[in-house]
Amino acid sequence: QDPSGILWVRLRYRGLSQHQDFRTVTMLPTGNGGEYEATIPGGDIDPKFDLMYLFEAMDTAGNGKIYPDLERETPYVVVKVEGGG
Repeated sequence: QDPSGILWVRLRYRGLSQHQDFRTVTMLPTGNGGEYEATIPGGDIDPKFDLMYLFEAMDTAGNGKIYPDLERETPYVVVKVEGGG
């Protein structure tokens, strides 16, 4: 949430391989407060690698934020993929 309003929220993801490029999915409001959701297409998940993702958000004033915050923690989340790394 942001007092100026949210312009967009994006989910960025790729396999835990530096040979893969990040893909981006626009997250849409769920209608439940400040909640957003997105679906990663199953075909984008390579079973040879675990999945890493992060969120990007921009408010209507042009301020951006990435979560997880690089200054506080690892700047991505890793999800175990069955058969993955």
